[in-house]
Amino acid sequence: MSDYGDSQSNWCIAQTNSVSILGESQSNSGLTKWLGGGIIIQKERKFMRVKEMDDNSWRRVTGGYIGGASHTSLLLNHKVRNKIIMECVGRLRSVNHDCIVVCGTSGLMVGPQVCEILQKNLVIVRKKDERSYSDFGIEGAYSPRFVILDDLICSGATLQHILGTINSEYYRMECLGAYFYLQDQCAYQNCPEKFVNTYNINYL
Repeated sequence: MSDYGDSQSNWCIAQTNSVSILGESQSNSGLTKWLGGGIIIQKERKFMRVKEMDDNSWRRVTGGYIGGASHTSLLLNHKVRNKIIMECVGRLRSVNHDCIVVCGTSGLMVGPQVCEILQKNLVIVRKKDERSYSDFGIEGAYSPRFVILDDLICSGATLQHILGTINSEYYRMECLGAYFYLQDQCAYQNCPEKFVNTYNINYL
């Protein structure tokens, strides 16, 4: 159980009209509860550490076994995905942004739920050379201030693609930073200042 008391000062509060991720869960990220009346609260703690998780525990689900790369398969376990969503909400709720930009499966698995809770617009940047019924490289409600939401950063190719695509079509949009929900797998986890110097945006 949590080592925190139930003092109101220990909790983050986010408004939502959705009940799609209701419930109570305990993880390294903290305790998340549904209070009713449109309120979800989350106790702030350290982010989820994927490398410390037991592979067998989250891969085994009712009626099957989740296969695939770890950073993608994690999201296919609904309990883990819900914890990640609430970590995103807890971090991004304090950022004064208008929309959340995602690209690919890793962003689309959590981005819509985070946007719904925070009541922000969702913008989708299609992957480079992606074959699609749509000719649009960007789809969504464009807003002046945005944050990028993704699972992790390694080479930085996806981030550069997002920033380049948006800048080429909507140069007046301002990126306030990027948040990577698998923090312990990010190349810049121990040197965020290098991220800022390289991409000229905040490491959220």
